[in-house]
Amino acid sequence: MTALTLFTIAGNEDSIIIISAGPDENGKYSGWITHGPDEYCRPIVSTPPVFNTAAIAEEKMRALVKIAKEFTDGELKDPESPIVQLFASPEGQAVQQVLAQVDQIGKTVERDIKGK
Repeated sequence: MTALTLFTIAGNEDSIIIISAGPDENGKYSGWITHGPDEYCRPIVSTPPVFNTAAIAEEKMRALVKIAKEFTDGELKDPESPIVQLFASPEGQAVQQVLAQVDQIGKTVERDIKGK
């Protein structure tokens, strides 16, 4: 799992979906974390079928969300972190401005499509 995956999970904590799949032919379940319906429920991370129950699979995925949040919070508090240094640089600030503009355009288009 990459740091980007952890940031994706932590940054979408309010909209992700935690589910399980199974049982497979051995009676085991897999855990899944996906984007929410607004992102077409695209998978972010999944496990092989190793859990004895669906409840355990989902519990482990919730634990992964907690780990992702703790990792990203720690990473963003470290002034020596490469991501903190990037966003503190002029280039990183320019990227943030572009992302904010893209987000605003997306919200405007979505509002126009919905007719509001």
